[in-house]
Amino acid sequence: KLYQFCVGGILLLNVPISYITLKMGHAPEVVFYVAIGLSIIALTARIFIISTLITMKKRRYLIDTLLPVLIVTALVFGLNSIIYINLTNPLTNFLSSALISGGLVVCAVLLAGLKKSEKEVFFNMLFNLKNKIWN
Repeated sequence: KLYQFCVGGILLLNVPISYITLKMGHAPEVVFYVAIGLSIIALTARIFIISTLITMKKRRYLIDTLLPVLIVTALVFGLNSIIYINLTNPLTNFLSSALISGGLVVCAVLLAGLKKSEKEVFFNMLFNLKNKIWN
């Protein structure tokens, strides 16, 4: 109950806070910033509530789960920003960004987002899929 009440309550604040910011004259993209901020607050609440219910070390969770996500996000965002800045045609920019972003996400996840054991599972699945298709 506590978990649903706290996390759900935080996430429900998205509508009134977004409404207020738009009424104050802020740009529409502020709604996304509000959602991101509330998601971060909800994640923090989740970690604290769950760590009291089970014996979960907060530091271990942050290192094992959030750090790889942040590294992958930074890599993809940084490289995609460089591509975006160097392209001038809007259509070319969109298509290139979309295609390259997909490849960057896959590479970044494989290089920085997965542990060795997770990579082994992933490549085993690919190998099995290849064998099913071509055999």
